[in-house]
Amino acid sequence: MIRATEVHEAAALEARLSAIGARIKGVDDPSVPFDDYYTTPEFSWLRAEAPATAWRETVSLLAEMIRFPKIDAAGVDEAKKTMARLVAKRDGSARETAAERLDALLAPGHPLTHRVLGTSASVASIGLDDLVRFQKAFATGGRMIVTVAGPVATSDVVAALSADLGGLSAGDPPPSAPPVPRSAVPGVDEATLGKPQAAIALGTVIEFKSEDRPALVVAVAMLSDRLAFDLRETRGLAYSVDSTLRPWGDAWRWDLQMGTRPENIAEAVDGLRQGASAFREAEIRPEDVARTINAVRGRALMRRMTRISLAYEAGMEVMRGEAAGDERRMLEALALVSADDVKRVASRYLDPARLSRVVVH
Repeated sequence: MIRATEVHEAAALEARLSAIGARIKGVDDPSVPFDDYYTTPEFSWLRAEAPATAWRETVSLLAEMIRFPKIDAAGVDEAKKTMARLVAKRDGSARETAAERLDALLAPGHPLTHRVLGTSASVASIGLDDLVRFQKAFATGGRMIVTVAGPVATSDVVAALSADLGGLSAGDPPPSAPPVPRSAVPGVDEATLGKPQAAIALGTVIEFKSEDRPALVVAVAMLSDRLAFDLRETRGLAYSVDSTLRPWGDAWRWDLQMGTRPENIAEAVDGLRQGASAFREAEIRPEDVARTINAVRGRALMRRMTRISLAYEAGMEVMRGEAAGDERRMLEALALVSADDVKRVASRYLDPARLSRVVVH
């Protein structure tokens, strides 16, 4: 869709975008590590950045890509080659393989576990007619969310979208995704890629009261820092280690990820579990909580400095049925989290006995 349109051939489209200073993305850049949070079964996306003076033409070009993409044999072959490279890169990644297998353990067969990039075989099987049919069903208005962040009047944006995208059919409503399983029975899986770096992924689906989210965010960030200090800085077991909390369908995920040398796998897995267990019993000092809150808020505020991050945040709030500004209010609520709050939620929710485990050698 972003390669060429029925109005602009590939070279002409690239030249026009360059002339107005606009950048449009439709896939993550594989050369940039850890930036693939857009690559998810939850949604498809187009992302545009442009000078404020060129916002109107950028909207028009985006609409042109959505409504009138040039779908021809040359474009399909080029896109399939790009996809094949991305699939091969992901298949060769211990980290991605571990994450994919952990998803399958936590929610077998669920749509959230489907491979966004497909497989080598599924990509190779796509033909020109398949894409033409798919585009007609895909480029519809009823399932589209558009968010714009910039010094532009809301009424002008709405008018532009109505003019350029208002002709789209509503299309079929999106299918309802089934609930994510809340199984408390942890699973185990392993795979072998023969890479110099092994990957470990631990995770579980958790449910918590909405008012506990700020304290849980702080607790997970504190745990991440402590695991990094112990396993990476002190013991030298980890290339990378992290603890995260994130929404997953209608639920939330608590994950621990680690990259390590193959000979350290057993010690590293024990270190992750023991670190999580020790954190539940450890003293939580107010000064450590304050430091973590400042770090979490600082990173979030840095992300919110860019227009594209503000647009992304707004779009995710709409998609998840949240009220506008919910994420900003959650960020502000972090300042109210106490050491007792962190201790309470860590003891209640962060139970390592519930973690499923995947190891990729």
